[in-house]
Amino acid sequence: YNPDATVEEIKWALIQSAQDLGETGEDNAYGYGFVNASNLLDYLPSPNEPSLALAGHTVAEGTTFPNSQFDLQLVLTNSKGNLQTVEGRLSAPATPGVTILEDTRNFYFGVGGVVATNSTAYTVAFDGTINHGQEIPFTLYLQSGGTVYESIDYVLIAGIAPHGEMGDHSAGRVEFTVSDFGQYGMAAGSIYGANGTGFRYNGGDNLLYEAGIIVARNEVQLSSSVRGADGALQQSDFVPIQSLSSTWTGMDQGYHRSARMEDSASDVTIPVTVSQESIDYGVFGDDGMVIMKYYLINNSLERQTNLHFGFLADFDLPGSSDIVSMDESLEFIYQQGESGPLTGLVALSGISAFKSVANGASKIGFSRADKFALVSSGSDIHSGLVDDPLLVVSGGPFDLESLDSVEISLALIAADNFDQLITQAVRVKERYAMPTSVDEGTQNTPSTFSLNQNYPNPFNPSTTISFSLPGSGEISLVVYNMLGQQVRELLSGQFQAGTHSVEWDGSDDTGRQVASGVYFYRLNTEENCHSRKMVLLR
Repeated sequence: YNPDATVEEIKWALIQSAQDLGETGEDNAYGYGFVNASNLLDYLPSPNEPSLALAGHTVAEGTTFPNSQFDLQLVLTNSKGNLQTVEGRLSAPATPGVTILEDTRNFYFGVGGVVATNSTAYTVAFDGTINHGQEIPFTLYLQSGGTVYESIDYVLIAGIAPHGEMGDHSAGRVEFTVSDFGQYGMAAGSIYGANGTGFRYNGGDNLLYEAGIIVARNEVQLSSSVRGADGALQQSDFVPIQSLSSTWTGMDQGYHRSARMEDSASDVTIPVTVSQESIDYGVFGDDGMVIMKYYLINNSLERQTNLHFGFLADFDLPGSSDIVSMDESLEFIYQQGESGPLTGLVALSGISAFKSVANGASKIGFSRADKFALVSSGSDIHSGLVDDPLLVVSGGPFDLESLDSVEISLALIAADNFDQLITQAVRVKERYAMPTSVDEGTQNTPSTFSLNQNYPNPFNPSTTISFSLPGSGEISLVVYNMLGQQVRELLSGQFQAGTHSVEWDGSDDTGRQVASGVYFYRLNTEENCHSRKMVLLR
């Protein structure tokens, strides 16, 4: 129990714990009485063993990213202050892909010291099979002067943990990972290997190094989910405010996922939210596409001007150089490697500029000024043979009144050859124009008046209502209950031609939350009036 107890301490514990026999107290017949071993431990002093614990760690050199090596400093505490030096051997036996190159180090507490850091760093390496956000379990085995102490288990998070949820589209020949924080693909070996599928075609290898979005008003008010100036991964500025949904089937027989995000992780935020919907199809002929719909929503009380939006896709196709070209009639930019499938981006709504950028021998970086130029300048396409190109489509500038929104939509497509790629570009535009459970498929300038079904429906706590106007004019959008009584006026005033949307949070004109039930929303213009039904479930 306590090998450090002195003879006097043991003697005193024996006497105090003995069960008295015969005359009270010590006597010649029984002495101090019957030895009681179980009671004896109560009177012995506690062992003088150290009380060791891990208080934290720092990465002294390098990063904990996949395919990287780093120096690790551990902070060890001993609350008893009774140990001057301890040796620590670091191990990660349960995780393939982790190598500890320098695994044994000393911790020096000194006389009476209670905190120590390993005098020389542990050197740890992660290979490419490790994912960002993966929990890596370590065990620290401790000993001093031949005495082995209890080991300490702890967990290190590799790289940058995802901001939110990820999910796959895989109904057709294209497999694509989307998220609710503006980063996409995220397969092993990409810029952000976070256990995603990436972008795959016909069950082949991942073709996508990076994909993400940029929302900006200027170089300062700029939020991004793409690489930094050094070409390395940066954590997304976008954070989910509505988590990525599970897959649901729309009226178009497409497989839909939705999410909503804001740029709360940005140094300088923009007062808009980004509503996202992604769609793929399992029908033959439409199975080489994924549609990405975005709504920039001005939730502030002030008009927001000069808004720009961009989508960046860095496809890595087989070979060192790709052919890049633009089809202006179908509004899509595409690339073709030395072998394998072709990939491209198709403009569907709100897209006004197309760019291709050569990465060169290594991945190019983008400063804030570079990113703003990507989304705010006109088309710039380096056609022909390009050394490792990346593609960008963008739209803007957009001016949004309070509670107004604008739609920007595009599609990622892939095919075995150029003719099939053209077919996919045509089909995705036709698919986009078909009615769905969320919208009625407007183009850049809608040709007809339409009020779309709210999404989600039923809903709790909020839902989005979108509509299209072929021309500018006065409109009003009002929510009514089953008795025909006004519940909430959502919009009223002069609106430009285009697609608009607004969120209803289930409150009435006084700000009070309304009860579960069936409600109607009616859009009135100078020439048209249309209503739809929705269901609130508390």
